[in-house]
Amino acid sequence: MSASAARPHLPHLHDAVSVVDAAGRTRPSRVEALHEGWLAVAAPGFPGGGEPAAPGEAFDLVWPTAGGALVVQVLLRQRVLGAVPVWWVQPVGDVVVHQRRSFVRAPAVVARTTLTWLVPFEGTAQGDVLDLSEGGMLALVTGWGGGVGSAVVADVVVGGERQGDFALTGTVLRATERGLAAELAVQFHQPVPGADEIRGHVFAWERRYRRRA
Repeated sequence: MSASAARPHLPHLHDAVSVVDAAGRTRPSRVEALHEGWLAVAAPGFPGGGEPAAPGEAFDLVWPTAGGALVVQVLLRQRVLGAVPVWWVQPVGDVVVHQRRSFVRAPAVVARTTLTWLVPFEGTAQGDVLDLSEGGMLALVTGWGGGVGSAVVADVVVGGERQGDFALTGTVLRATERGLAAELAVQFHQPVPGADEIRGHVFAWERRYRRRA
């Protein structure tokens, strides 16, 4: 294989992507058009009452591949309204392997999740949380019908001595079939509601496993 063939490439038309702003907030999107090296992505709709994104503002574009998530920095060039509002963005750097912020994580104890997604159709999956951090989770669920890059709403319920219920949004970075179930790696969108409480569960689980070691 040539060096050029192995080089990471930009996302393709209709690929699911995530748009990350300077504050680290992540919103799901999709590539709607390509033209001379520029990409039109569905307007990500960041929450808040601040000023709308302006031409020249920098963002990161992140998307999953079989070899892991990739990222490229882009500049917003034009916002276009329409049936599907889009942002025309221009890549300004190399495509590299995405180095996500590192979060402390631990195997989950008595934790369940219900995942809901809307694309390509609405569906719900349920199962066990295998490990958890404020940055994401690994879950084994049944009923999964989405795909890699799907935006999901995750209701995570923690039982046991410390209990909690968290409604989180995220993006599926990896989906692996495990018999009739699917093992999903989900990256939560930042900032995470209840992040401090989630860290409390993680540290408690870590202490429990260290005592058993």
